[in-house]
This record gives sequence, C-alpha cells and structure tokens, in this order.
Amino acid sequence: MKRYLIALAFLAMSANIALAQENEQEELNAFGYPDKSLVTVIEATKTDKQVKINPKPFCNDGKLIKQAQLAIKEYMDKALPTIYAKRKNRIIIKNVNNFVPLKLDDVSAEKYPRVAGRMVELKINNHLDDQNIAVCQNDSPELDAKLYLIMYDDGDKVKVDIVNFSDNKIPNFIYNDE
Repeated sequence: MKRYLIALAFLAMSANIALAQENEQEELNAFGYPDKSLVTVIEATKTDKQVKINPKPFCNDGKLIKQAQLAIKEYMDKALPTIYAKRKNRIIIKNVNNFVPLKLDDVSAEKYPRVAGRMVELKINNHLDDQNIAVCQNDSPELDAKLYLIMYDDGDKVKVDIVNFSDNKIPNFIYNDE
C-alpha cells in the first residue's frame, strides 16, 4: 500500500511539473492570459467602430490659422492681470501665423513628448488611426516654444487641439471651412 501511495504521489508531481513547464513556454500578458487572446479582443473592438475620414485643411490654410489664433486669444484673455501680459499675448498671437506639416512617423516620445502623448490618447479613446490624424508645427522663430496643431476626425467634423501651449488644459476648436 505504501508503494502504491508513493507511486501515485510521484505521478501527480510529474503531471504538475509538466503543466508548469507547458505554462512557462506560453507568453502571458499582464492579466495572466496568453497574448493572443488580448490581441484578438483589441482587434475585434477596434474594427467594431469605424471612424469617418474627413478632409483636413493644409497646415498653412488661412482659415485654420485664424481659428487657431482666435482659440489662443480666447484662452489667454481669461486671465490677464497686467498690461505687460496683454501686450506679450498680442505678440504671441501675431506670431502664430505659419504652420508646416509634421510627418506622423517623425513624432516620437523623445522628440515631441506632449504631441506623442496626445496622439496616443486620441488613438485609444477615439479609435483613430494615422489616416485620421494630421499634425502641424508652428514655424515661427519668434516664439520660445513650438506650438502644434493636431487635427483629427470627430464625427463629420475636424477637431483641432493646440498642443504645447498650456500645461493645464489643451485648447481646442472645431475647424470651420466656411
């Protein structure tokens, strides 16, 4: 009887070791599931929602630049304590006048951290792809920091975020081509 129990325990241990080795060979994600199942879930969710691709304006489009200037002015007018600040803000708005396109492949977290972060948010939260997003960079040497316009599809409209302007809130507006 003792020999039988020892043999049975040995077989159970061998089976547990084999299962452990089999599980070690599969790569698991952070939730403990095989990676393949997570990819399937993400792909199914992503294809469920189709986003319309709207034509985006060129970066140097006059209407786009005017609307960006108005959005920045409105944002800055909320808290202007001194005459100096008002004059400085007028100069900033005046120099937000020339934008050039930025290739999405060039946007990396090292070079453009705030732009890359916002793009990741848009892709995840709004189910957008690269074809739904366009990025413009301000090309004015008078400004201390570069401003970026991220244009993306939002239903039948094109929404524009002004990135690198404020730490608290990203000013945005809906592009109106009329």
